[in-house]
Amino acid sequence: MEEYIRFEIEDFGILFQYPEWWEYRLESKDTHLFWDEYLGSFRVTPSRVKQAGFSLPSFLQAEVSSQPGASIRRLGKHDYVCYQRDIPKADGGQTRQHYYIGGHEQILLTCSFAYDMALLEDEFSAEGIDAGLEEVDILLELLSYGEED
Repeated sequence: MEEYIRFEIEDFGILFQYPEWWEYRLESKDTHLFWDEYLGSFRVTPSRVKQAGFSLPSFLQAEVSSQPGASIRRLGKHDYVCYQRDIPKADGGQTRQHYYIGGHEQILLTCSFAYDMALLEDEFSAEGIDAGLEEVDILLELLSYGEED
């Protein structure tokens, strides 16, 4: 049976659970880094939008228009703009990043799941990547903001 750890980003009222086998550290002031030693990393970066008249749905629509291949996915109670990018590495390989951008009211949440694309060449690792992406979906489906009903 899988075990999960409850995690809260108090300044933003964000609550979620992540798999117990993921490691964690605060990467920067507002970026929380979770990773699996063998497969990939997941980053969560919340921010508060102070722009008067900010509309999260309008922002998400603009993001879909500006990111090739982007679409809006409903995960739990929230909509996320989702897309992926392949980024060249210095060693000649590539990193694939899956982006998830969503939020609640004035809180913008930017998340990404990244992994070395060479892992896709190995059937076992490719299955692990798929499982990691499923874990991200579950995390985002269950994510809540403290001020929600």
